[in-house]
Amino acid sequence: MTVWAAASLSSGCGGHAVQSETAHTITPGVGIRGRLEMGMSLGDVKRHFRGVECELDREDRVVRVTIRALGFLGMYSEENGRFTQMFFLVRRVPGDDADPSAKMGRFTGDLDGGISFFKGDVRREDVIATFGEPVQIVARAGDTDEAFREYHAAMGKAWHDGRPFECSTSGGTSILYYPRDGIAFVIERSNIEEIRVFSPDNSSSDTNRLVSPAIIVTNQGQPLK
Repeated sequence: MTVWAAASLSSGCGGHAVQSETAHTITPGVGIRGRLEMGMSLGDVKRHFRGVECELDREDRVVRVTIRALGFLGMYSEENGRFTQMFFLVRRVPGDDADPSAKMGRFTGDLDGGISFFKGDVRREDVIATFGEPVQIVARAGDTDEAFREYHAAMGKAWHDGRPFECSTSGGTSILYYPRDGIAFVIERSNIEEIRVFSPDNSSSDTNRLVSPAIIVTNQGQPLK
């Protein structure tokens, strides 16, 4: 079963209350206030959205929560009763229509700070004008295991430093991180493809997942590496 497969679980998925297409605003470090927040239970979320789908990931001990019309995927910890990460797709990546992400909707609302995704693409310079320039860029030097370990260690160090940083992946994709704000942006050819939301205070417990490559956005139908 894929991330995008529907699997209604006893943990409370299958919401039916509010249309997902309603205009929403993402708040960094929080999510969508009052409807889809980091600290909300699955029961809370299903009261506000219809079409909530779930898949239990036993290996990572999380429930992957999908709201297709909203372009949303969240990692929900049943142990802690809260989301550990949220992902919002904001732009369709050209590629294979068979790619599971092609069946997702797109978030077309606003982001606190004056950025709107309603009228079309948002670019890297728009994010930097709102959140600031990255103080460093972390790049992967080669495809060896050693290069990957150094790359991952450098990202972890930048994360714990707390200041904005940018890391590059393959295929011209990069990720702008703002650890203290609780938000990150996946960028493909200067366009914002995906927004990530996380709690600014969880860096010590979830660094490995937060600095990992994008899990939603794909490059020509292939997961980013």
